[in-house]
Amino acid sequence: MYPDDPTNLEIQSKPQSSGEWYGSVRQITSSESIEIEPRWSPDGRKISFAAYNNDSWDIWILDLDKKDTSQVTRNIKYVQSTTWSPDGDYIALAASRDYHFGFTGHIYRKNVAQGGSLRRVTSGPVDGSPDWCPDGKHIVFTSNRSHNWEIWKVKVKSGKEEQLTETRVANLAPKWSPDGKRIVFHSTRSGNGDIYTMEEDGKGLKRITQSDAFDHYPTWSPDGKYIAFQSDRTGNFDIWVIPSEGGKAIQLTEDPADDRRPAWSPDGTKIAFTSDRSGNDDIWVLE
Repeated sequence: MYPDDPTNLEIQSKPQSSGEWYGSVRQITSSESIEIEPRWSPDGRKISFAAYNNDSWDIWILDLDKKDTSQVTRNIKYVQSTTWSPDGDYIALAASRDYHFGFTGHIYRKNVAQGGSLRRVTSGPVDGSPDWCPDGKHIVFTSNRSHNWEIWKVKVKSGKEEQLTETRVANLAPKWSPDGKRIVFHSTRSGNGDIYTMEEDGKGLKRITQSDAFDHYPTWSPDGKYIAFQSDRTGNFDIWVIPSEGGKAIQLTEDPADDRRPAWSPDGTKIAFTSDRSGNDDIWVLE
């Protein structure tokens, strides 16, 4: 079983109640490693995720059809936050040889269709949380190069970078809307963690959640009508969803464990997320 023998990864099937939106919750990875931050490939047939084993984080890809995994990176101290290019040929990831308070050093891209080495995309000292624009031309990310966590974007081909937020608070976990016109992210500018959206040039800021809880790691539904996110508004982290223009938030998972970092499947029928329900961080799916 992964990671010792990744070709024999056991695809789990443990259905549980998930409320109004989805019929069940299913565990899809199970190993002694820590497995977090699932991201669907554009065709919905694969999921990339970060795994911690033997004092190192690396990126793996789970093939849902073949029910096995392949390792993308090897022996890099800290690697997380993958994102797929729209054509599915590349992934971008945040990687570093050192730890930086849970974030990583630079954004790299790698051809997963043909193989090859990592190619650096950003120039900042500590950049993380990349997300590829639907048109394939830009990657949005978070960086502390201005000594504060701000949202930036970079042109993939030229490497030209542009700062989108400028505050004295944390702005984290940006994600492009499906049409590429808006960016959703988490910010502490209200005094606690809330979800915000803005236009792709940093203008048109809109607050989406308004609670005393910590709302984080937002992600758009494929049609752009909803935003899923993790929140501890019931005491521990669960997966919630809210209309992308704001409104009433609906709780999707309810478990004593922490459910975190949701990722919507391209067809909108599933949400992958990280959970420690099994006593260890694994990848689960709402469906």
